[in-house]
Amino acid sequence: MRTNSDDFFAPVDSGHSGFYQRQQQEGGFHPPVHQSGQQGFGHDASHAQHQYPDQQLQEPQHRNFNSGHPQSAYGADTGMQSGPNLSDMGAAMMGQFGAGGAMNPMVYAGAQEVSKKAMERAQEQVKNVFPGYLEMMRDYFAVNNSYVLWKFKVLLVPFTHKSFRRKTKGVSGYHQGVADGMMHGQGKGAQSNVEYVLPLEDVNAPDLYLPSMAFMTYVIVCAFVKGTAGQFSPDVLGEILSSCVFALIFEVGLVRLFLFLFKELLPCSISTLDLVAYTTYKNVGLVLNMVVGIFLGKMGYYMALFYTGCAMGWFYSKTLQEIIPEPDPGVSGRHRRNWFIYGAAPLQLVFMWYLGYSGDL
Repeated sequence: MRTNSDDFFAPVDSGHSGFYQRQQQEGGFHPPVHQSGQQGFGHDASHAQHQYPDQQLQEPQHRNFNSGHPQSAYGADTGMQSGPNLSDMGAAMMGQFGAGGAMNPMVYAGAQEVSKKAMERAQEQVKNVFPGYLEMMRDYFAVNNSYVLWKFKVLLVPFTHKSFRRKTKGVSGYHQGVADGMMHGQGKGAQSNVEYVLPLEDVNAPDLYLPSMAFMTYVIVCAFVKGTAGQFSPDVLGEILSSCVFALIFEVGLVRLFLFLFKELLPCSISTLDLVAYTTYKNVGLVLNMVVGIFLGKMGYYMALFYTGCAMGWFYSKTLQEIIPEPDPGVSGRHRRNWFIYGAAPLQLVFMWYLGYSGDL
């Protein structure tokens, strides 16, 4: 007769024996009933439904992104539509482009037409807000390479330049034919109406291209000098800008004040932008001085400053002689014009010394 331990360690046969038999006798365990050929944990769906008749088995569903329908875990398409068809969307998007990603010519032409109309509308709005000023500013930037080279020569070697009088297109009259604050190149001079040519055709015509480019170059050079000295900070840019604006306002205001006080003696009409251009040509000399100082030190800087200051003074005085008309002989107060012109020439050297940054060279 076997012991209880022998019964516990007895091999399990194809039926329910050993542990299962003892638990069945005690009434605490009821093994599941399997169909033939299925043992262990291999329950089928029919047996699960037999144990839980109120619940239905649901197999997981996965979305088939190729067809746009959800499908079961075994790949069967359920036929339900839920969500966009990505393949159809990709085909529609790719239809707007040709082979290699090139845009459809019709789409490209439409986008170009829309951008062109938007640009034209923006230009019209700007013209309505600033009437006449766009044309005026465009004339001051009408330059080419030939004009820039000749202008450099006139500014840096003005002693060899013979005539500083501007060329006119209309009736020959006195020097200035620009109405103050209005259209450049049109206005009433002291004796007749004149119309001046653009800088493209006259090296003596004022422009704003060269002064603006020289000013930006000057700021970059000063920032470079400050950086090499280990003293650069964003405040340096503000200092350079404020000092240049102060010198510009002071100089232009000085000329305006003189012309206002002696408007009866010296009838003259000149555009404020013309004065801005003439007074900011010194930016070219400022750049040259700083570049010479970088390579030759402070001694080279001051030598360049003295030369460029004299050159800018000569150019400025000759230009003012053409701008401010000379009174008739015998008119009292004629000497005041000469005092003002020859007094403004050395101020160019003073302003260039004030605007220079020689301390960090």
